Amino acid sequence: MFPNNILFALNASNGKLLWNVFTEADSFSSPVYFEGKVFQAMLDGTVIAVDAQEGKILWLVDTDSSIWSTPAIEGGVVYYGTDSGQILGLSADTGEEVTRIELEGALRSSPSIADGVLYIGSLGGKFYAVDLEERVVLWVIQTEDIILSSPAVWEGRVYIGSNEGTLYALDSRTGDELWSYKTEEPIWSSPTIVGDVLFIGFNDGLIRALELGNGKTIWEFDAEVLVDSSPAATDSLVFIPSRTTLYAFGVIPPEEPLPLAAILVIVIVGGGMSAVLALLWLNRSRKVSPSEGERSPLPEIPSQLQSNTCQS
Repeated sequence: MFPNNILFALNASNGKLLWNVFTEADSFSSPVYFEGKVFQAMLDGTVIAVDAQEGKILWLVDTDSSIWSTPAIEGGVVYYGTDSGQILGLSADTGEEVTRIELEGALRSSPSIADGVLYIGSLGGKFYAVDLEERVVLWVIQTEDIILSSPAVWEGRVYIGSNEGTLYALDSRTGDELWSYKTEEPIWSSPTIVGDVLFIGFNDGLIRALELGNGKTIWEFDAEVLVDSSPAATDSLVFIPSRTTLYAFGVIPPEEPLPLAAILVIVIVGGGMSAVLALLWLNRSRKVSPSEGERSPLPEIPSQLQSNTCQS
C-alpha cells in the first residue's frame, strides 16, 4: 500500500519506476499531463507542476483552499474546483493565478470544458455551466443530493451523475433536462462516451452501456462490488475497474473480430483513486460479446520507491 503523498511515473513498456516526487500533503486529485508537465493538487491546497521527463518540480503554488478535484486544461490555463467553492485558474507555464470565479458549495466534482464553457458539480447538489471568458454562470440546476461524479460533454449535451442515484442528460447551452436514468444507489463514477454509447459504473455494482440519445440500457454487467471508478476508452475497448477487478469490454458489434490493442499507462498518486488504466495486447484478435468482462492482471509495481530519478 502506497502512501498518498507520492507522485510517481512508470515506464509504460515494463512498469519500472522512472521518478517519484514526495509532497508535504496527501492527494485525492488525479495528475494531468499537458505539454511536458504533470500537474498535481493536494488536499492542503498546494498545486505543483512537475517536469514529465525528469520528475523535477517546476513550480509550486499555495491556493489557500483544499483541492479534491482533477483539473481541466484550456488555453494554457489549469482549472481546479476548490473546497471553498471557487473555480481557480492557474497558468500552466508559471502557476500564476489567472482567474478565480465564486460559486456555491465545495467543488469536488472535476470540471470539464467545451467551447469555452466549464461544467462542474458541487457538494450543494448544484451543477454549473460557467463562461470562462466572461467569468459568469450561464445556467445552474439543482439536483437532490451532492455531486461527486464529473461531467462528460458531447455534441451539445452534458451528462452528469448525482448522489441521489440519477444520471442526467442536459442541453449544454440551456441546462434543460433531455433525459434521466435513475437507480437506487449514489453515482460516483463519471460517464465516458464512445460513438453513440455512454458507459458508466454504478454504486450498485453494475456497469452499464446506455444509448446516448435516450438513456435506454443497451447492456449491463454485474461486477458484484462497488464500481466508483470511471471508464477509460479506446476506439474498440472500454476499461473500467471495480473495487477488485479491471474489466475490458468491446465497443464494436460482437459479431466482428475485436483487435485487442491498447497501451498501458499508469500514473498513481499513492493509494488514492488516481490511476489511468489501459492494457497492452498485441498480435491478437477474437470475438467479444459486449456483455462479457475481460479480466486482466495489473503489472507488477516496484516494491520500493526511490526518492530520485531512476533509470528506465
